[in-house]
Amino acid sequence: MNMRKSLMGLGVLALAFSASLAAQEGPRWDAGLGLVMPLDALTLLTNNKGLGAGFIPEIGFNGKLVGTTVPFRATFSINDLPGKDDNGTKTSLMGYQLAGDLFTATGWNKLSLVTGISINRWQMKVDSTSSTVKGIKLGGRIGVEYRMSRACSADLLLQAIELGTDPQGITSYNPSWLQVGVKYHF
Repeated sequence: MNMRKSLMGLGVLALAFSASLAAQEGPRWDAGLGLVMPLDALTLLTNNKGLGAGFIPEIGFNGKLVGTTVPFRATFSINDLPGKDDNGTKTSLMGYQLAGDLFTATGWNKLSLVTGISINRWQMKVDSTSSTVKGIKLGGRIGVEYRMSRACSADLLLQAIELGTDPQGITSYNPSWLQVGVKYHF
């Protein structure tokens, strides 16, 4: 199935189920840091495996989806995903991401399901040579967030993004990763 169609279906499904989460008033802004564990194509692109394959600092604005009581967060992040191949060639993927997340109640106190989409701009760097991936790329996010206190939360997200094809236009890359993070709400 086409990644764009999958993301559209995920967004519609999230909207349908998000109405069940009671809106909670709280701090409007948050700042966070995520630790990355690469999966599939991201491991192929950066040759980096395991937890700690990059960091994602982010800042977010919390509110409600326009015209509803559905909790919503808009987040801007910088994705730095470094790596090195067996020959010592440094490879990295760096990008800017604007994400929109909806929150759904899970039935467990302080735990929410997070679903969202993202708009991404990527740059691939191999040693000192840098190339920008053409165009804006879409992505999808799903995970959970646990609110430890009014000022602190932890999350676990699975992110998948479009990147493009290899120079020959044969292999399509849709890198994904697990992100474990903490947020300070203010």
